[in-house]
Amino acid sequence: SYNILANSLLKKYQTGYSYVLDQKYLDPDYRLDLLVKDLEELLPDIMCLQEVDKETFEELWMLLKDEYEGNRIQRLGGEGWIDGLATFYNKEKFVLINEKRIDLDNCFDELEVT
Repeated sequence: SYNILANSLLKKYQTGYSYVLDQKYLDPDYRLDLLVKDLEELLPDIMCLQEVDKETFEELWMLLKDEYEGNRIQRLGGEGWIDGLATFYNKEKFVLINEKRIDLDNCFDELEVT
């Protein structure tokens, strides 16, 4: 599981990353290359990624689609959020049977707590 820092959030909160001494770590292409290298080394069966914007998901999908299936869901919780969660899984080992979105901000409203 990786939090890959959505490019939109990086732009929105630029001053929050002023402590980063080497600016290459804030470059979206550099970070994507590092992620892909990790994935090629680790060969995970399942990958969960947080803070994934649509463009990054599409780039990853193009790189991984031969071996992985993937999906992305948009973050809930207010205006202006354009990132979300992405999951990729090895299509040789898994088949998606069902999926259900759970909004963790509101999931407890659905539970009966006694």
